[in-house]
Amino acid sequence: MNKSAVKNTAAILLEVKWLNRVNQFDAKDIEFSSKIERCPSWDSAIKEVMDRNWRNIKLEALNQTSSFLDAKFRKEYQSWNNVVDEIDIVVDQIFTQNPIHLDATLPMENLKKIVRSDITRVLIESAWSDYLEPKFFAAIGFVYVKGHFPCGWRGVFPDGKLFVY
Repeated sequence: MNKSAVKNTAAILLEVKWLNRVNQFDAKDIEFSSKIERCPSWDSAIKEVMDRNWRNIKLEALNQTSSFLDAKFRKEYQSWNNVVDEIDIVVDQIFTQNPIHLDATLPMENLKKIVRSDITRVLIESAWSDYLEPKFFAAIGFVYVKGHFPCGWRGVFPDGKLFVY
């Protein structure tokens, strides 16, 4: 496990102002605007994030990481469950120290679970970054760092763009 990468990523996530810039795209977002498609509303974002296709894409991305490690780094891969257990502790610390505060009109518990799951996967990619370059979940993490909400996918995975509110 690349503990340094996990520690550095966690330090960044401790500073995130969760979802504070949803639907507020401006010049600060130019660096990733060509890699995303904008979602128009919370209603649309909630519908998209609950869509089975989006959940399957995230699962497929995690499975690709797991399969690659199992095929190419079998010995190291044997520690996958231990790494995930360590990451769960880090994720607990992140959300204890930097909780998500949302508008009361939103389905808060579901959203918190989704964000937490995404961040767990961001850190899983970081943990294995010595063996595989973080891509999919790193991009999702970047969206959260920018204060937005990654809620879906446009195109056929792995080609396409994140759908972001």
